[in-house]
Order: sequence, then C-alpha cells, then structure tokens
Amino acid sequence: MFSFLLRKEKWFVSHSYEDTPYLAHLREALPKRIVPVIFPPIDVPVTEFVSDRILDAVEDCKCLVFMDTAVSKRSFWVPLEIEHAKRQKRTVYRFDPSLRRISEDVSPPLELPIYISFVAVDEARVREIALWAKHRRGFNLWYQEQIGLLNEIFERTHAELWSTMEAGGHLIAFVSKWSATRGNLRNEVVKALKICPTNVLLAWLDDPHGNEIPGVSIPQERQIFLRPSLAHEQSFENPFGGRWRGLKEITSGKDLPVLAHDIDDLIVRVASITASATFGHSA
Repeated sequence: MFSFLLRKEKWFVSHSYEDTPYLAHLREALPKRIVPVIFPPIDVPVTEFVSDRILDAVEDCKCLVFMDTAVSKRSFWVPLEIEHAKRQKRTVYRFDPSLRRISEDVSPPLELPIYISFVAVDEARVREIALWAKHRRGFNLWYQEQIGLLNEIFERTHAELWSTMEAGGHLIAFVSKWSATRGNLRNEVVKALKICPTNVLLAWLDDPHGNEIPGVSIPQERQIFLRPSLAHEQSFENPFGGRWRGLKEITSGKDLPVLAHDIDDLIVRVASITASATFGHSA
C-alpha cells in the first residue's frame, strides 16, 4: 500500500572534484530511497562534447543537489549543471557541508541576456556557434544577422548592447585576426567594459598569440581560443566562403566550425561568471 514511499529516485550530485571529501556527508544526509548519481571525470576527444554526456545524466535524474561551498561556486561546471536542471524542470537542492543539511533552492533559472559582437566576414563561423548555444544550451543570445542598411544595423545593435549590459547581461566578442583592429567590434567591447567590466568575454576565432584589440585589456581567464575543427580548417581561410547550414544540421553538433571541446569551454565560462547569481535562495 505504501510501496510508493520507498520508490528509488536518482539525484544528480553537482560538485567540484575538490569537494569530493564531502560526498560521504552528503550520502549520510540523503534519504535512504535516494540514489546519488556522481559523474566521474572523463576524457573525450576534442571533437566531442563533454557537456552532452553530463547534461544527459542531469536529465536522467529527478532532482539535482549541489555542494554549497566556495570551491563549487568557483567551478565552471556546477553553475551550468544547476541552470540546466532548472530549465528541465528538475527540483534543485543545495547541500551545506558545514551544517550537513539539505535545503531546496527555489531561485528561478537565470534569464541574463547575452549580446554577441562580431564582424560580417566572420558571420559564417559565429552564426553556427551562436545558434548551437541558443538551441542546445538554452542561452539567451541576441544574434543580429548582418543584413539590412548599415545605419539600421548600427542603431539596432547599439540599443541591444546597451539594454543587455544594463540588465546585468554579458557581451561575447568573437574576435578574428582581421576583426581585432576593426572599429565597430572594438567600439562595442569598449562600451560594454564601461558599463560592466566583469561581464565581457573574448572568444578568439584565430590564434590570439600576437593579436590584441588595441587599447583593450581583459584578463586571460575571460579569453578563450576557439580552435577550428578539421572539417572547417581549410574553408575558413577564405572568410567569405562556407555554406550556411540549416538549424537542424547545426543543432546536431556535427561538423561545427570550431572544436566541440572549445565550445564547451566557452559555455561553462559564461555560466561561471554568473555563478554568484546562480546560487539562489533556500526555501
């Protein structure tokens, strides 16, 4: 009659591996019917998404519980796992190792917008990365196709950049060797830095060694090199070349213009810089 009370439930455990010593305390605090799912460290080829396996495991669980520690708050992956669980309508709990107590995290998913800056010659690459992140990872990206009258494009992008940064959102600048010295991309980066200097991230499409945006200083931890995938390494030697693929092809994750490993790195870095807001409020 009461067998449903004993039904097993899987809970995904989100934590930094530095917090592994606390796992025993978490197991003791969990109800007996809960089966903790602890994702092991894995190595995959740079052409595959680690995030696919991790987030599939999150979706396979009824709830997620995260370690509420300073180390986990600094983790790249923990904020992403928490946000994904919330967007998939999973119940999220926090575990305080010092109190050995579990409480529900009732904060809603983040809706912080992301503005992406790029120049027209790089759009073939940027479009695929942006659409994949938007449709596969639920990122609130503002992507402006570089079409229409130039004055109209500048007017729309200026308004969106301002509203994004004023709302506490982020700017991701996709920078190539060619665009690093072009005025419009540099101007958008400078404007964003004036509004919120910690919420700007540079995603280099070409090797950043020896390249820079003149007059712009951004810490290395907020810069990343998106290495070209082998399938696209040659086609993007001509920045105006390349076939524009449909959304279904892009979201399959196959033959993206840059390595899957580096897209993962970009995604978790964006999640990590919103970590202070991600760790919400207990019930």
